[in-house]
Amino acid sequence: KPFRYDDEEPLGKLRNFIVHEFKSHNKEYIKNELSLYAATNLAEFFAEAFAEYQNNPEPRRIAKTVGDYLEQYMKEVADGTDKKRRDEAVNRIIGGGK
Repeated sequence: KPFRYDDEEPLGKLRNFIVHEFKSHNKEYIKNELSLYAATNLAEFFAEAFAEYQNNPEPRRIAKTVGDYLEQYMKEVADGTDKKRRDEAVNRIIGGGK
């Protein structure tokens, strides 16, 4: 659920990138850079970019950017950075307890 993440976190950056790319470009651009189906809505834009990133050894710019943000997020999950950040946010909100 990337929409709950801060803009400086990988999933927040991913959300901002997807929204910006989708809303800033016309269908022809999105068709040429991903696929016509990617121009349908934000979810399909993400799905098409992720599929290209996973399946193409040389993904295009949009797909590579989406994949890079996801890779960064997964590294943070693996090394505990994401959990630490979420725990700190919970502590700020509720004053130190869980």
